Amino acid sequence: MLKFALHEVEWTPEHVRRFWAYVSNSPQADRAYFSSHSGDAIIAFAQRHVPLQGVRVLDYGCGPGFLLERLLQRGIRAEGLEFSPESIDQVRKRCGDHPLFCGITLAERVPSPIADASVDVVFLVEVLEHLPAKALEETLGDIRRSLRRGGFLVATTPHNEDLEILKTICPDCGCIFHPWQHVNSFTTSLMTNLLQNHGMECVVCTGTTLGGGWPKKVLRLIRQTFSRNRQPVVEPHLIYIGRKTP
Repeated sequence: MLKFALHEVEWTPEHVRRFWAYVSNSPQADRAYFSSHSGDAIIAFAQRHVPLQGVRVLDYGCGPGFLLERLLQRGIRAEGLEFSPESIDQVRKRCGDHPLFCGITLAERVPSPIADASVDVVFLVEVLEHLPAKALEETLGDIRRSLRRGGFLVATTPHNEDLEILKTICPDCGCIFHPWQHVNSFTTSLMTNLLQNHGMECVVCTGTTLGGGWPKKVLRLIRQTFSRNRQPVVEPHLIYIGRKTP
């Protein structure tokens, strides 16, 4: 029997693999993956700033393939890269028969097998908030290496998330953890500076409500207008688009 003792989780690579292997095959996968319910909104936003037709598009850390599926449905040739064999199986089931699907690459470590300067557009959807400091630096370095000069990165994360307020506890062992394995929180300035340090020139970086449509945006405006302290309502999502500098 496990001894109960309060302690913060240590998100080792093995712990992360176990967590996402379970989530990707669970009934809650559609809700757990941001791109499953907001993928169309992400792509629509990106298309206002980034050419997506006739170029090599890579979904980096693609999970079970929800964003890939949306890209293919919009007539965009795309491929994925993923670190979880369980998620890769889901990608193949979801996208494998589509004529515009360009394949899935298993990356066991960073740097990934993607060739240097070979990709035009990288989507990095809800990945950065999950990465410890060393993995964060390695991942951004790998993406810069993979992008062609002038290539684009489209990245999303939660916006200015309070990590502590969402933490929960395992009642069996006392482990304290974020329920979606988040370890980083980003503002627009933090994101812009981080990517600038990795050779990316910001095209746009903003807080927004992706996938909410006008009804959700109107409700947020009403909340802000009638709130007692009249403090601005922080938009829940952050989207960054940057271009690789020479």
